[in-house]
Amino acid sequence: MKRLVIFSILLFALTNTFGTQKYTQTVRGRVIDKETLQPIPFVSVGVMVNGVMLGAITCENGSYRVENVPIGRASVQFSFVGYESVTMQNLEVTSGREMLVNAELVESLVNIEEVRVTVNKERPLNSYAFASARTFSVEEAQRYAGAAYDVSR
Repeated sequence: MKRLVIFSILLFALTNTFGTQKYTQTVRGRVIDKETLQPIPFVSVGVMVNGVMLGAITCENGSYRVENVPIGRASVQFSFVGYESVTMQNLEVTSGREMLVNAELVESLVNIEEVRVTVNKERPLNSYAFASARTFSVEEAQRYAGAAYDVSR
């Protein structure tokens, strides 16, 4: 009886150990500009599977590699400043082979309003100063390097 209990506990422990194996896979690909077909470096790549978010950044030739991605349905998002974000949803990550996901990003154009720069013609308080006669406050004096309240720096 004692051997049967020990054997069943050992069998239960082994099945739980082998039953909890997590299968993972690698997602890789390349990101290019849709019009010029040139690779885009430093694009943020995010892979979301079963609530787990993993990410990577493309290298100089536009390629990326995300390892240890859990098996299941995935969403892959590509984003970069100056380009429209692209999200590919419902992609299946399987344990058989690496998943290859290539993306083409479209440039994002934004029209902004005109910016005008004007000159403020303030006269200095000291009319004998040739180079600079700018005054500054106590708070500005505290920002400079050196001892506290030392304006001679």
